[in-house]
Amino acid sequence: MLQATKFAIYIAALFFIGYAYGSLTKDTFFDNFFIMLLSLFIFIFVVESIFSSIQKKTPSKETKEEDPESWSAMMEEVKKDFERSWDLTYENHSLHIVNKYNKEQLFIDGKLVSESTRGQWYSWGIPYQTLKASIEGTNTPIAVKVKLGGWFSLICKVYINKKLIFKQRLKYDLIAGGFKDEE
Repeated sequence: MLQATKFAIYIAALFFIGYAYGSLTKDTFFDNFFIMLLSLFIFIFVVESIFSSIQKKTPSKETKEEDPESWSAMMEEVKKDFERSWDLTYENHSLHIVNKYNKEQLFIDGKLVSESTRGQWYSWGIPYQTLKASIEGTNTPIAVKVKLGGWFSLICKVYINKKLIFKQRLKYDLIAGGFKDEE
């Protein structure tokens, strides 16, 4: 109701201001055009301030019943939707891979060996994060490389000595939240 009223007022004001300036400038387009724009912006500012002061005085139905979910609670729920972990074993060594909203972690035999965090705004433009570590304690060290990420799905690839041993792709359901069926 309030939006329709504001729209009708703006249309009427634009018509009257345009008609008045058009008749004053004898149908020339550029005479007083910038003054017309300036007065239109001033008019819109005044009307918006009046409507916002009226809106502040009248309590809305939403504030009377229940407060809507807070932004921080909603963000925590979204962050939980992005959490995913994988458990693998390779030659009696346990690999635990964790993907969270802003970090990826690789645990080998319960010990955190590699971690990648997204602290800067531009780090979100990089679709994949790579975690690297090595398994010591055998005759030859074993190189472990984990690639996590993707633009529209979450892909986890685990390489041991440059050989792919695990790959899983999960599509993210933007509407329902969380991951859809595994592929």
